[in-house]
Amino acid sequence: MNEADFAALRGAILALPYVRMLGFDITREDGDLRGQLPFAERLIGNPLVPALHGGVVAALLHFTAAAQVMREARMARLPRVFTCTIEYLASPDLRDSYASASIVTRTRRFANVRVSAWQPHSGKTIAAATMQFLTGQMD
Repeated sequence: MNEADFAALRGAILALPYVRMLGFDITREDGDLRGQLPFAERLIGNPLVPALHGGVVAALLHFTAAAQVMREARMARLPRVFTCTIEYLASPDLRDSYASASIVTRTRRFANVRVSAWQPHSGKTIAAATMQFLTGQMD
């Protein structure tokens, strides 16, 4: 993926108001895409626990997986989610979180993606998901 393609992909994701509110970003690590979610107070779900909101973790997984599909399928806009199963594996601390995704299979119409999120300080995977995206027209 060249710089222009990466800039277009990143621009398409960051054009979404929800993505900007979260502070979500896409970076490249050794050629792979990585979702990045910097910690902010507004992302706390339950201040008594305290932990990031589950919906915020789901968004990190979703937008990272969608970016990977956009990259592989050469899509100019965010693909639609067809199915999604999220596994919350550990309570996320109030720290920066990251995610990476890989496409398991892809056809003309669908892409099956496995995505995981982690926080580097703990070394734990905080959540993982299996998602299926629409990549083409349904008849």
